[in-house]
Amino acid sequence: MRLFSAASGLALLAALAGRSQGALARGFDAIESPVGSVDIADIVSLDLLASPDGDATVYVWGKLSDDDSDDDNDDACLVTVASSSLTSQISGAQADRLALKHKAIMLNGLTVDRVVIPAVKLGPVTLYDVPAVVPRQPTNNSACLQLSLPATGLAWAVMPSTGKLYLAPTAQGTQLTDKLGGTAIQATSVAAHRVRYGKLKIDLSSTAFLVDATIDDQPVAVALGLGRTTDVSPDVVLSGPSRAVGDRDYSWAHLRIGDTDLGSAWFQREPTWRYLSQGDDHPVMMGSVGDDILSHFDIASDGAGKLAFKLATEQVRLDPRPTLLAQAQADLETCLNPAQPPTGDDPDKPPGERCADQYARLASQALMAGDLETSLAARMAVAQAAPGVCENWSAVAELQLALGQTDNATQGFQQASTQFHAWWDLDGYQRDDARKKWSDLPEDQQKIAQIQPQPSACFVDDGMLALGLLIQGKTDKMKAIARDRTDLDPGLPAVYGAWLLMQDDVEAAHGPWRMVEHLSLGPALLAKAGLGRLFSQQGDWDSARANYQAALSIDDEDATVTGMWVDDMALRLGPDAALDEARAWAAQRPDSLAALFGLARAATLAGTDTAWLIAKADAVFAAHVQVAPLDANGLATWSRYLTATGRVEHGKRVAQRAIAVDPTVANAWLALAEAQQASGNAEDAKRSMLHAAQNSGQHPGYTLLLQGLR
Repeated sequence: MRLFSAASGLALLAALAGRSQGALARGFDAIESPVGSVDIADIVSLDLLASPDGDATVYVWGKLSDDDSDDDNDDACLVTVASSSLTSQISGAQADRLALKHKAIMLNGLTVDRVVIPAVKLGPVTLYDVPAVVPRQPTNNSACLQLSLPATGLAWAVMPSTGKLYLAPTAQGTQLTDKLGGTAIQATSVAAHRVRYGKLKIDLSSTAFLVDATIDDQPVAVALGLGRTTDVSPDVVLSGPSRAVGDRDYSWAHLRIGDTDLGSAWFQREPTWRYLSQGDDHPVMMGSVGDDILSHFDIASDGAGKLAFKLATEQVRLDPRPTLLAQAQADLETCLNPAQPPTGDDPDKPPGERCADQYARLASQALMAGDLETSLAARMAVAQAAPGVCENWSAVAELQLALGQTDNATQGFQQASTQFHAWWDLDGYQRDDARKKWSDLPEDQQKIAQIQPQPSACFVDDGMLALGLLIQGKTDKMKAIARDRTDLDPGLPAVYGAWLLMQDDVEAAHGPWRMVEHLSLGPALLAKAGLGRLFSQQGDWDSARANYQAALSIDDEDATVTGMWVDDMALRLGPDAALDEARAWAAQRPDSLAALFGLARAATLAGTDTAWLIAKADAVFAAHVQVAPLDANGLATWSRYLTATGRVEHGKRVAQRAIAVDPTVANAWLALAEAQQASGNAEDAKRSMLHAAQNSGQHPGYTLLLQGLR
């Protein structure tokens, strides 16, 4: 198959778009349209915010309004900006809050809801009549809106190096690209179009920025865009490391645009691009480049097709969580204020019931901000107002366990489990009868009824109860629960299986660990990691290796499984052989923080100087932390790597930073424990290990820490 130049690809795509416009009455053209108008007079700047979800997404503060008034009563919310298409996305909750009218659009056989937001305010800039779609499955839980920058008709620049998003009228777009400097290129836009593959017809969205590039020295027309994934046609031949994640295949490849080296990233093999090669004399090789690469660059558009980008060696992203928490606290105070009109339909309802939504929001924002005490108090208020709902006690108990209040947490899980089984242990006919009896009760008695409808999600409370009992040392009760209730929750046999490994009863442990996988309805990280440790304890390294590698194929960023694998490998094969295998594993995962930590751990066990690793790996960790400063798990893995390479005090500081970001991340507590142990603080290390087990004790890598605390 002859590979034509990217320029040929651009020309053919433009022709494709031109031919198919008339056929898209209900395609992407029904949801892709520019904003109605924009109120902007000059270049403005907005602060870039770090992602609360710990990823590389670009956030700013914004306000969504149902009119164009200057009313500032609406809270600012997180808005993500994207340059990948002309389609903006609004969360379902925000669309409901604004009472937006939905219009159903058919697209590729699916129904898409389209709305128009009357006003979106970004600092001094107001966008009027902003079209957006409401995704059925939101891809981002923190943002109220993903805004399409091309749909605004503005020039823009996202500059992490200054911590700013700049917006400007297109007449001043050249000032933005000149301000950024770096490499300037001309991009081509391609309108929405339909392609055919046999009888299959598929609509493709508009591409705002299509450029000539090379991927591993092969010319490819790539779509550039914040908010995109990074992918490539399967017809492009790549020879670098490859991996499979579920049903997705990835290859590690190097990207160059013109004379600019943009570095390497994982390119997902995307079959959709293949459709563009069908029915024409010359195939079109295509791909797209998204946040995986672009998050490391300042990037600007003059609004007329010219792009500029420059590596951002330092990045500034502000933490939005304190503001979100303060807003949630203010909303709750307003709801609780006796001088305010009641928010519910009954002014006599207790505060925990009348303001349940505000309490829940406060609990979520406090948890995101790492304030577990405030989150617990909010969850407790809801649970006390509706004490018969198992889910409420589950949420309370999980926070109590994370805070180290094991006795209280065990009582909460016991209550939730009892309520769950009182309902779900009834057969279907009995539940129907019980539901009718419960419905006939007065409302105050419904709340405290011993048997009442319960959400199915509480099936996990048996496993959490078992964990609490194991931490308390009440193993007889834990074993009884595992014996009687191992039928739904994979977390329950995971706890029991870990206890059997602690007892070195590996033969008996086979059943529980295989039950974990059975109840998970497929390969599970917990099951594979547990079986890896089990077979290692039996001396069967071939089986142990197979299970560890299966676990890491499920999540190759789990530093704790990586550490278990390296430790057991060094024990069974010897430190030098373990180092060789860890080196080969890391070579196939060039950007994996966990693989680099595993390599550092293996080098330390082998007594090898780690200067060679530090020279390469430090830059990988630094780049990750730059774009995702609120990724507590990434920070924790960095800490463990620092400790493994002998920089213990630095590792301790980074572990403390990870805990401050999210104290529920077990990997962060284990990182702190390793740093404390390396500096001779054995008692502090034990306390940190206990916190790790309390936060993720169904994971064998953390449950097994309890063995060293007895």
